[in-house]
Amino acid sequence: MNIGHVTIVKVIFALVELVEQRISTEVQHTQGALLFDGLSCNDMHFVAVVISYCSSVHFREGDNINSKSEPRLALLALSSMAKVSLTANTNQTNEGEATTFNSETHIHFFKEVFHFYSLDFESWTLLLIADNTRTNHRIPKLTGKPIVACNSHKLNLEVNHMCDRNQDLGSTI
Repeated sequence: MNIGHVTIVKVIFALVELVEQRISTEVQHTQGALLFDGLSCNDMHFVAVVISYCSSVHFREGDNINSKSEPRLALLALSSMAKVSLTANTNQTNEGEATTFNSETHIHFFKEVFHFYSLDFESWTLLLIADNTRTNHRIPKLTGKPIVACNSHKLNLEVNHMCDRNQDLGSTI
């Protein structure tokens, strides 16, 4: 049986829609953490938006139906920030679209993603988890949400700083 490219694309898009609906339904009555990370490459900036939450899982033990809370992660978005509409502090992209990658833009993007899943960013998000960039340090101040900084990123920044101060150490590593 030969399945064509068009059929595969249709099935993938249908599957994505089902997964989005499932995530949206599952997280409606929960709260949790927003994990995010960015990547800049060739003048493009991408952001991953992941949520961490607890979900009730029902299971059968003999004649009884029990439930327990299980931690879950869900990737809500992995997108180019060039598609985010902005109003201030802008640069022009190759497509002529205004774009900036500041804290306000990231918050706007998070809120758009949450809206897509019928979630309210302010009431759903208990805390933020991100690495230690200047942009990420402003986001908790602007949102009023506490941030858990990534320790491996802190370590990497400190090692790089030590290597910059001591050239012999940098050549050894």
